[in-house]
Amino acid sequence: MLRPTIRYHWTYELDVIAGIGLFGTWETNNYNTFELRPYQGLRLNWPKIWRMNFKHRGLIEERLLWNNEGSFDPNLRLRYRLKTKLPLNKPSIHYKTIYIPISYEIFINAGSKVVEKFRNQARAMAGLGYVFSDKWIGEFEVTFQRSKSVETDDLSLSDRIFRFKLTYNGWIFGE
Repeated sequence: MLRPTIRYHWTYELDVIAGIGLFGTWETNNYNTFELRPYQGLRLNWPKIWRMNFKHRGLIEERLLWNNEGSFDPNLRLRYRLKTKLPLNKPSIHYKTIYIPISYEIFINAGSKVVEKFRNQARAMAGLGYVFSDKWIGEFEVTFQRSKSVETDDLSLSDRIFRFKLTYNGWIFGE
């Protein structure tokens, strides 16, 4: 997976986002896919309630899938995510802060067809994070993903994802 993103800070509250995702899946039954996923969206940093800054992100994704059998499957998907971080030992997130990241994201098929289960899904995430310095941050996250196989099915728990992130950059205090 590779997902470079460009973000333009239009105002303090609003960012414009654009990027492209490159994804490959290799299955044991020899059904492999490659996906090219350009996307555009907005991120709204609002409101600030108590110690938490809420971030709303909306994306439109163009999903272009090819498989090793030669078929091509284009589609559109809408995504919406609400995310915040709750500092535990300090009033805001800065050096030596322990915090809880929380998010919920929903994926909605906007195209004409659904041929695989990852088009319609929802994710809930919670974790624990720590700010090591003004440039280093670490997070452990647990994500519960619900998906459905066809449009008429209900969402059901399909995956539990455990992720450890170690990030180096100069923008973490803006998160």
